[in-house]
Amino acid sequence: MKKKHLAPFILLAALLAWTAFQPQQEETPDSVLIQKAISLDGLASEYKQKGEYRLAMACYDTILAIFQENFPESKEDIETLFYYKGHTYMQMDEYRRSLECFMESLSIQESLPGVSDSARAYNYQAVGVAYRCIGDYERAGQYFDKALAARLGSLGPDHPHVAATYMVTGRLYKELGEPEKAMELLDKALDIRLRKEQDKEYIANTYNTIAITLGDMGAYHRAIDTLRKALAIQGAEFGPGHPHVARSLSQVGQMFLRAGDYAQADLYLQKALDIQLDKLGPVNIATSHTFVNMALCRFGAGRFEEAVQWVDKALAGVKFTSMDRLDEVLSVNSLVISLGTKADFFRKQGQTAGAPQMLSEADSLYGLAVRALEHLQKTFHSDDSNVELINKRYSIFEGAIAANYLLGRMEAEGRQNAARAFLLSEQSKSFLLRQAYSGLTARQVLGVPDELLDREKQLKERITQYEKAVFEEMQKIGFDSARVNGSRDTLFRLSRQYDAFLERLKDNHAKYYNLKYGNNVIDVPEVQAQLLAPGQAMVEYFVGDSAIFIFLVQPDDYRIIRLENDFGLVPLARQMRDGIYYAILGGESHYDSLNRQYAEAAHLLYQKLAYPFDTLLDAGTELIIIPDGALSLVPFEALLKKLPEHPEDFRNHHYLLNDHAVSYAFSATMLKEMKSIQHDGAAAEGILFVAPAFGGESGAGVSGSSSGSLLRNQAELGALQAAFAVTSLTNEAATKEQFIESAKGFPVLHLAAHGQADQKVGDFSYIEFHAGDGGKEASKLYAGELYNLQINAELVVLSACETGLGEWRRGEGIVSLARGFTYAGAKSIVSSLWKVEDSSTGQLMARFYRNLRKGHAKSQALRQAKLDALRRSPNVEPFFWAGFVPAGDMSPLNRPGSSRRYLYTALALLALAALGLLFRRKKVPAR
Repeated sequence: MKKKHLAPFILLAALLAWTAFQPQQEETPDSVLIQKAISLDGLASEYKQKGEYRLAMACYDTILAIFQENFPESKEDIETLFYYKGHTYMQMDEYRRSLECFMESLSIQESLPGVSDSARAYNYQAVGVAYRCIGDYERAGQYFDKALAARLGSLGPDHPHVAATYMVTGRLYKELGEPEKAMELLDKALDIRLRKEQDKEYIANTYNTIAITLGDMGAYHRAIDTLRKALAIQGAEFGPGHPHVARSLSQVGQMFLRAGDYAQADLYLQKALDIQLDKLGPVNIATSHTFVNMALCRFGAGRFEEAVQWVDKALAGVKFTSMDRLDEVLSVNSLVISLGTKADFFRKQGQTAGAPQMLSEADSLYGLAVRALEHLQKTFHSDDSNVELINKRYSIFEGAIAANYLLGRMEAEGRQNAARAFLLSEQSKSFLLRQAYSGLTARQVLGVPDELLDREKQLKERITQYEKAVFEEMQKIGFDSARVNGSRDTLFRLSRQYDAFLERLKDNHAKYYNLKYGNNVIDVPEVQAQLLAPGQAMVEYFVGDSAIFIFLVQPDDYRIIRLENDFGLVPLARQMRDGIYYAILGGESHYDSLNRQYAEAAHLLYQKLAYPFDTLLDAGTELIIIPDGALSLVPFEALLKKLPEHPEDFRNHHYLLNDHAVSYAFSATMLKEMKSIQHDGAAAEGILFVAPAFGGESGAGVSGSSSGSLLRNQAELGALQAAFAVTSLTNEAATKEQFIESAKGFPVLHLAAHGQADQKVGDFSYIEFHAGDGGKEASKLYAGELYNLQINAELVVLSACETGLGEWRRGEGIVSLARGFTYAGAKSIVSSLWKVEDSSTGQLMARFYRNLRKGHAKSQALRQAKLDALRRSPNVEPFFWAGFVPAGDMSPLNRPGSSRRYLYTALALLALAALGLLFRRKKVPAR
């Protein structure tokens, strides 16, 4: 707890004594009010100690009214009161109200002169905790970084307050699914606490956080032992009936529940609930969570009706009455959990009993949960936080899809449910993709002023600039911590400005805000009518925890295929990729074994993931693949329809490529957007070819690290010039600045440069240009920077390393350079899944462009180039051809590059017009 500015009496007797003697005292009105405020503050502390948070809040509200009305100049006391209110709301699990109070406290504090860094750290940390509880993890991390920097600088590394920041940051990493990193910070916090801390409550809180993290790692009994340490401390400090004790009891019950011991779970949860009902009441987030766990206990024991009754208590416990009154709900996150839990009960019971009405009820409940998620999503201005929201609640979509799949199989009129399942899959993939083209629509349709959109763009560009500065500095050995902290300070201020900007946007331009943060997605009839031509099929995957759903959409047919996710999808995908990649780079001694590894994995993945739909398609059907999860890393063209007897006989393998042209999309909704892009302004003719010069050698011509040479990148130029008019930026002219300046003017961009995927932070995957005067770091164009560019490209070819790879985000695909160019306005992308070899890449690209010149669709042009490579190239291993994948609008190019063509077309049109005029004159009768 923060050090108090007020000096309260602790006991209720203080207020009673003051009231009794007040008539005899000659007090000024101001002193009377101050005495009253001091006594109420002490009373509030007493209430909080007993867990009577509502009564404590009433005291704080009264004190705050006294100061705001009578002592508005006493800003420090007002600031502290907002902090206390925020802390009390946090104890009541009313996180949004808590955040509002903490932000008000911080705002007042920042206006005061002479406030120390350690004092501000209280508010930084408090705001971060509130953001974490709401689920906005990126914002939470920013505030924790600020708090830790302030405390380390002013208090040193062994202070208990530093331990507090380590603990809350560890909890954040736990929420982000990084338990090892969480435990590292939590162990540091506990060590400081045990050596330095006198306040036993903080030690108990640290034990609790460690236990929760251990539970996420599956170490349930270690977690229970740790929680019992916390319970011993809390019982001695607060007594057996305190809400803190109830929280720990509830957590013990959860651990037993997760371990499948329903009897022990019920015992501990009931003890927790008795305290919570007494001290907090039934309408409370903590009580509601215990109701949910009691429901799970009952359902696990086979008592469905009782389970539903308990979860209904949980819904009432967060004040849920209707979807029209979500702003009144205590915690929308908790509401989503309760709705999803109840939906799971009805789905599982309906499946077991073969009861369509139960499955319909499950579908309705999942629908409410999805709507609540969308409501919550609109309150997050951070992409990363929205992604984490979807990660944690992906099971909602899996359950909803499963319910509709079952209904589609059970009921005669099941096609509607089957179509709804596809819609849900699209929604799960589109929480961020919806923002890709909102700016263009805002200008053209909604009339949002250019200056407002420009302001939004400027803020995002500056945020990206400082995110990049922090990232690049921290990659250096012995990085400059002062520079990092300076950039973080600026980033912190910019993020708050951006939050404020979006709040104004919501108030003043609601249509644009709803477009940007809405979640309208394409449905099956639209896919069939707008995205598919005869001879095409869309195959969309949804990879859940227990099942994989395959949605097969053809112009006149639609089916769902369900697979058990029990065959080790992620290890198989890695096995296939590693077999392809390391067979070439791993040395001759491993060549044969890695080829067998690839063949076995590629065939098994075909059997599991492609055979179920391939048997339903005509030969030659063109496939549009929308992957999910680990499938984003798999080149489907290299799947093997038969297991070869001789894995090294690559020319004679039966690849999926032999029977189908394949392209990809991030989602069907995104594909619709890419196909419908109307670029601002007409691009020039031809291709912009970019080939920087790099020094040094790169081994066998494999494009490796960014320090290596691309030995043959400019050899691709000749192939392009043979087919199209080409403007080139090569050698020293191929700088990042020159590319950005030139890129908007061409319908085709071809980048023969180094690319590097960042597997941890996809927005920091980059393409490297010639360094120029700005040095090496200034030569890197990051994926995150592409989001702020605007290009008019019909096609972007990323003939570079790992341009299609990056950080995997559940429901969002790979955050990569390819997606970055898509956000910038490209209608189609060809990118690489691994480090490519220069010579074979040049030959493949030459064949690709010759096929484009002939008028082939992009996917067909690339397929034919790969088949030609298999027939004619000395390098036939999948490493050399399978890594390049096309995504987006696969329509043939408008054949950019020949001004003579446009001249001939114009002359032909003039000739036709003249003939038409002559014909009309002959038809006109004489007057």
